[in-house]
Amino acid sequence: MAGRAAAFILGIYLVSCMLILSFSYFRHIEHCLYIEGEIREIMDKVVCSGSFTEKLYDEMLEKLDPMGIFTIGIVLERQLGPGVCDTYWHREDIIGKELRAGDLVTLSAGASEEGAFSRLAAAVLGGTGLAGLGDVKWPRERASCRICIPDTVKKLFYGYEVIAAIADELEGSQFLAEPPAVHVVTAFGDSERYYGSVANPYLESDNLYYGDDPEEAYGTGISRIHDYALFLREIEYYPDGAPMLIRFIMQMTQE
Repeated sequence: MAGRAAAFILGIYLVSCMLILSFSYFRHIEHCLYIEGEIREIMDKVVCSGSFTEKLYDEMLEKLDPMGIFTIGIVLERQLGPGVCDTYWHREDIIGKELRAGDLVTLSAGASEEGAFSRLAAAVLGGTGLAGLGDVKWPRERASCRICIPDTVKKLFYGYEVIAAIADELEGSQFLAEPPAVHVVTAFGDSERYYGSVANPYLESDNLYYGDDPEEAYGTGISRIHDYALFLREIEYYPDGAPMLIRFIMQMTQE
């Protein structure tokens, strides 16, 4: 009788352990897929823009923060010639620098600490006394993505994207040692405007916002940016590779 009771209790324990392990395993897979999805989304933006900016890096950290503490790895492989490649491992050599067509960029994120599945698997299976299970290193949450910068990086932008770029690029730029500036050239009277901090070589005074000047007023301003006008983007860089001037030139289209 006592043997049956012990067997029943042991059975309940094993079934409970397997259910908990199964649940934690599927949560582990769900987290890995989430991390992979966020990394791929960031890398898609890098491919489209041709640059891995500080803003994109901070966006990635913000999205991964609720998942725990992660170790971020980023590698840039640049082909210099047939069979000759430079490899960059340090974040400051990659983030905010100019990327060229053919560059290979690898981004990875791995949990710095063991997740619930790893801890449960080590505790439950390691406690069974089966040979070797107590020493197994169970997988942590991680994901990686590798991209190649194409030679067809997006260069044409709609007006509403230019307006958004002014706000995005200049947010907090007055606090940077090498702030970027945005130069917008419209077709109306050959009007042009520089936006940015006076610390940028192209600026004589701070002009951090679009739309606060009557000449930028929608419908009447000579320097207005039409939402669906097309602009060609060009970028100038500081000597260390950080963007110095982002120029948008309005394109004349024919119906």
